[in-house]
Amino acid sequence: MTKPALVVHADWSVHPGKRWMARAVRQPGGGYLALPPAPVGVLDGFFAGLAAGADPGAILVGFDFPIGLPTAYARRAGIEHFATALSGFGEGRWRDFYNVALNPEQIALTRPFYPDRPGGGSRPQLLDGLP
Repeated sequence: MTKPALVVHADWSVHPGKRWMARAVRQPGGGYLALPPAPVGVLDGFFAGLAAGADPGAILVGFDFPIGLPTAYARRAGIEHFATALSGFGEGRWRDFYNVALNPEQIALTRPFYPDRPGGGSRPQLLDGLP
């Protein structure tokens, strides 16, 4: 099995300035050279930028962001299948799903993310906002 030419781990965030990646490039001897952390940059060119900076070959990319929903939350929100629900987030009833609540009064099953900054809220505020 051929090892990837480039291995990348991207630490994701709602805020573009906090999206950083760690990269390792395969060396001729088969090992990897770790590169310094770098900003992810503009999303539209993310994969093209990775491909341009690597020798030909596979690129393995991992992301640090949640995929799925806590079971208790999904039950309360009436979500039975994550993949089906995912296509509706950001629209209709779920239009504010991706908008992080700025204050506890904005927390709802359809707007479950809070706080918008470290130290900006508390776990009890979040739990109280999700009936």
